[in-house]
Amino acid sequence: MRLQGHDIAHIARTVGISRPTAYRYLSMSHPPERTRKHERTSRSIDPYIPYLWHRWAEGCRNATQLWREIRAMGYTQSSRTLAHLMTEWRRQDPQGAARLPRRRKGEAWTARRVAFLFIAPPDRLTTEQATYLAAVHAAEPALASAYALAQDFAAMLRGRQGQATASERRAARASLSGEGAP
Repeated sequence: MRLQGHDIAHIARTVGISRPTAYRYLSMSHPPERTRKHERTSRSIDPYIPYLWHRWAEGCRNATQLWREIRAMGYTQSSRTLAHLMTEWRRQDPQGAARLPRRRKGEAWTARRVAFLFIAPPDRLTTEQATYLAAVHAAEPALASAYALAQDFAAMLRGRQGQATASERRAARASLSGEGAP
């Protein structure tokens, strides 16, 4: 990088070392030997990985649910360790990454933005937002009924209709519990 004309501060920032260390390395005739060996130590979650892979293959992506299951099997650590592992798996999952489109600038859709899409009037959505919403419905069909409920609720609020009918409440409860409407 030095031969390409970059200054020491830029090199240090890029490599992730201090400027004095960058000066010291540049004065050496060859790169220094690594002093630390990055050997992976066993983690408390390692004995449960085969079970978690099995559940992952079955389609369970809910870290809290999986944590409850392995906790019943004897896992004693917090759910955060498992949540970090699930995040890593989600990022590596080719199906998960390919199912939903990214935003224009390559940014991920945040939960807040997706929640907005669920309550926004459909006629006010941009093409990008409508495309993403269609991809969400295709990737997770159960969200289609949640979308319908959210749209009904938002319309009720926009129309200042404070009371849902008894049949609307029953239909909402039935769809949330996974049962058919009565």
